[in-house]
Amino acid sequence: MRTIPMEVEPSIGMHRVHTLQDYTGLMIDTPSKTEWVIGLHSHPQSPPGNEIFLRFYSKVIRLLEQLGVPIPHVAAEGDGFSGKLVKLNSAAGNRIIRSGFEGISGLSFVVSPQGSMEPAYDRVLSASLSWNAPAELLLCVVVNESIVSFLSETFETAILEFIGIENWSYGYSFRDAVTRQPDFHVLSLDNGQLSKVETQFLRKWYSSTVPERLQRLRSIYPITIANERQLACNVDGISLGEFMQLAPGTTLNRIGDLFLWRVPESQVIQFRESLGVAGVLIA
Repeated sequence: MRTIPMEVEPSIGMHRVHTLQDYTGLMIDTPSKTEWVIGLHSHPQSPPGNEIFLRFYSKVIRLLEQLGVPIPHVAAEGDGFSGKLVKLNSAAGNRIIRSGFEGISGLSFVVSPQGSMEPAYDRVLSASLSWNAPAELLLCVVVNESIVSFLSETFETAILEFIGIENWSYGYSFRDAVTRQPDFHVLSLDNGQLSKVETQFLRKWYSSTVPERLQRLRSIYPITIANERQLACNVDGISLGEFMQLAPGTTLNRIGDLFLWRVPESQVIQFRESLGVAGVLIA
């Protein structure tokens, strides 16, 4: 098992405030029919301060600058903010950024093709961080594969950077058809296209408690991010961590206090079924 070092976070003083000319709209001819999503969860005892939102903002901006992608829309929820998407180069958008994210409970950035009249619907990239009742900090990043391919070098950099902004409890990443809205899975929403089995799994997850989520995996994905308690689960006489290390065709790496298990997409269903029978999945 390999340990992946984490990058040192830049100081808050290094965060850049963007100007109007930075945002001109994204030129993209044909979006891909697939997109990938990253979901990261933590369960702190109290609502987060503005520092986590500053770190999140920094990572999103860094990723998009590397891609040459602008951010035309932003939304914030909390004291004095409506939660509605606004253009970043508007007075409302500048007010969100210049607030330093004090007193907010949610922050979202959305990229859509140039000229889009419905950026939330047309989006090809979305990144959100939100504090949800009863005690959950949730990061959700979804990216169309016309911008970044799943499991590419850029993807690998991005997921490590997002893992590094918080002491997450668990997470996962996978890709799916755009029409199936994979970010709905992270947000525990029904996209209206779930199979009977998927609907049952969603209901089980939705009704599960925080202690259950901290001790068992939600499911198995091409990338499953687990904590030590989850890896201690028993699988036919050995720990889940030992099972992951021994599973052929997969890799298990340590990232800080978490463990990232990579499973080939062609083997996900096989492992999901076997570990579901073993009782280590909430699904």
